[in-house]
Amino acid sequence: MIKNIKYILVVGILLFSALFAFSQDKEIVYAKSFEAAQEISVNENKLVLLIFSGTDWCRPCMIFDQTVLSNSIFIEYANQNLSIYKASFPRRKKNALSEETKAYNEKLASIYNKKGAFPNVLLFHKKSNTFIVLDYNQSAEQFTKQIENIISKE
Repeated sequence: MIKNIKYILVVGILLFSALFAFSQDKEIVYAKSFEAAQEISVNENKLVLLIFSGTDWCRPCMIFDQTVLSNSIFIEYANQNLSIYKASFPRRKKNALSEETKAYNEKLASIYNKKGAFPNVLLFHKKSNTFIVLDYNQSAEQFTKQIENIISKE
């Protein structure tokens, strides 16, 4: 009887551990700068995705984060095929960026997001500095398929 309880306890712990490890969400690996994303793109044959996000105040940005950027399907796809830099523009003090990062993101916005659209998601072509503005208002599966369709036309 005690042997059975020990067996059940050990099996239960192993199953719980496996379930916990399996349920751990992976995260997108973000580049530290847009230039780093470009370098990774060249070295690893990936496309660059540049995201302008009003991280803590822009409702569509938050929805995009939840539906696409946090989705396991997109995370796996992105980490294999994309080099991503997320230029954040938070407004809350608790999310404040360093002055250096803030200035860097503002400089990027002056080049690639002149209209100040949030979110603004840009996919850069492999062989040039030209880009396509992606539709962010869709599921992770649709967003991934949108990127795949663009790649297939290159």
